[in-house]
Amino acid sequence: MIKIAICIDGPALRKQAVEMLNTYIHRRSGGPGLTAAFESVPKLLEAMEKGEDFDLYILDELIPGLTGVDMCVRLRELGGRGAIIRLTSDVDRASFRDQAMGCLMKPLTAEEVYRELDRVLDWIAGRQEDKVSVSVRGGVRVLPLSELLYVDLQNRVLHYHNLDGSIAASLTLRTSFQKAVEPLLSDGRFFRCGTSFAVNLHHLRSVEQDSLLLDNGGRVPLTPGMSGEAKRRWASYWRGDPMASPSAG
Repeated sequence: MIKIAICIDGPALRKQAVEMLNTYIHRRSGGPGLTAAFESVPKLLEAMEKGEDFDLYILDELIPGLTGVDMCVRLRELGGRGAIIRLTSDVDRASFRDQAMGCLMKPLTAEEVYRELDRVLDWIAGRQEDKVSVSVRGGVRVLPLSELLYVDLQNRVLHYHNLDGSIAASLTLRTSFQKAVEPLLSDGRFFRCGTSFAVNLHHLRSVEQDSLLLDNGGRVPLTPGMSGEAKRRWASYWRGDPMASPSAG
């Protein structure tokens, strides 16, 4: 089921957006979805603090409460893993997407809304399907990349840390860490944040000076001086930008 949250101040525009989204969800999936409409930023944040999360957030940048950039950051801090589409009436700001993957211009038209939703939800679906195969003692484990938090190297063994708390340990490496994690780095969602760490940007909550805070509350060390690059890569991932993955350290 597709879960979409919209945060729009004006009741007329909010009602129009809900109707468009419900029609779209029915056409795309052939079944019901969930469109949750919020009239204010505090209402949306309150729902998220109670554990709500959505596949997609559509945020009106003119709604009182937080700026577009601050809103994106706050959503991530609360564990929001959905893509973000900004709503604007300012042509000059349409290309400024911070952590937003897309932008819709007001007034809304069904054609533009459906085209943007197709693009973003296709990206989300692709993120959920990708997997990596890890050679372990006794065979091979196939891990969904959507459930992988980070990978680290200890004593020439790769440890794949998953959302459910499990850890898959590889066989002893006979190559460099960079070479071993290249399949992850080439995916675009993984960022090499240290000599022996690669983190899944999808599960990043905040970037600090010397560490990265993850969805499970854990932290991964960050190479000194890389916080700026980490923030840039994090925002770029959520915009859906194609990019190369630089090495760290």
